[in-house]
Amino acid sequence: MPRLGTRERAIEAGLSIAEYGLEYVTYEAIAKKIGVTNSAVRKTFHLGGYTELKAEIIKRATETVNPYVLGQMWARRPLR
Repeated sequence: MPRLGTRERAIEAGLSIAEYGLEYVTYEAIAKKIGVTNSAVRKTFHLGGYTELKAEIIKRATETVNPYVLGQMWARRPLR
């Protein structure tokens, strides 16, 4: 299996963090989980920034039908 790039690893890590709450998804938490620096994660999403990161996580949750993240969206928890 090929190794995932930083972007894919960040999205997967963000998805696992988002299961506890979308408010916990930060550059720092993702960087710590995948073992890179905060700036590496920021640089990966430099054009869209934090909004693009959360949009990708929500998109992946929808594709994989993640009940934890989708449940939060259904409950309309406020996003930061």
